[in-house]
Amino acid sequence: MATIRIKRGLQEAVDRLALAQGELAVALDTGNVYVGAQSGNIHLNPKGGTAEEAARLSTERKFSASGDVTAPAVAFDGSANVELVMTLADLAGLSAGTYTKVTVDGKGRVTGGGALEAGDLPDLSGAYVQAGTTVNGKALTGPITLTAEDLGAVAAGEKGASGGVATLDETGRVPSAQLPGFVDDVREFDTRAEFPEAGESGVIYIAKDTNLTYRWSGSLYVEISPSLALGETDSTAFPGDLGKAAYDHSQVTQGNPHGVGFQDVGAAPADHVEQQASAQQLGHVKLGAGFGVNAEGALELSTIDGGTFE
Repeated sequence: MATIRIKRGLQEAVDRLALAQGELAVALDTGNVYVGAQSGNIHLNPKGGTAEEAARLSTERKFSASGDVTAPAVAFDGSANVELVMTLADLAGLSAGTYTKVTVDGKGRVTGGGALEAGDLPDLSGAYVQAGTTVNGKALTGPITLTAEDLGAVAAGEKGASGGVATLDETGRVPSAQLPGFVDDVREFDTRAEFPEAGESGVIYIAKDTNLTYRWSGSLYVEISPSLALGETDSTAFPGDLGKAAYDHSQVTQGNPHGVGFQDVGAAPADHVEQQASAQQLGHVKLGAGFGVNAEGALELSTIDGGTFE
């Protein structure tokens, strides 16, 4: 019987081995078998090789957990999923509850609990209110209420009230409602004729057309200051702003501030002065000696005399 011997050698030379497709080779020192393929050499018998497909493990295994959490062993052969039920171990000497102080280990687990004690707190000397401290004579042992008198302030009920203090409005002025009558009782009307038929005592009435002021005597209006009123009549003073404007205007010495035209002073207009001469009309040019006007109205110099010299 014929003997077939495939290509053979040592394992260290496999990396340099180039097999033809379908050609076999064996490493004699390790027993590894290879076959050539389009993708290169394929190891046919790897140690601990894995089956391409299997329904279950040939040897059943078990999963379990131990340590900080535990779980009973569950058999696993690959045919179905398994679920581990984990249990967190109780800590010895620690029961469920609420603690103001706890102890944890390096894994962040609470390993102890208790109540805070004075020794657990840092020294706060100088960082808190000393016992016996008072504010305006009131002991600072709890919430306190300071009155306006404690602060030297005006009580809210006294602001704008009779016998209290006046307030200021949004413009920084005392509201008229808080002013005495003789300060605020001034009433303006467009004319004297619009004054009420009967006035009020203590009220000043102003006629805006004359700027004259009046008071009610009880039976009629009496002018308070007849000596001076602004206006443009023989019984009034001329407003100063208008007088200043008139004076400043009178001091202008250049230009034409009044807009005076030629018709205002009997002068000829510019186009009249610059009129050109024609056959029918002489231009507005005064002729000197030796000049004349031809039939077309053009200006001509009749004689040109160069003069003499010796």
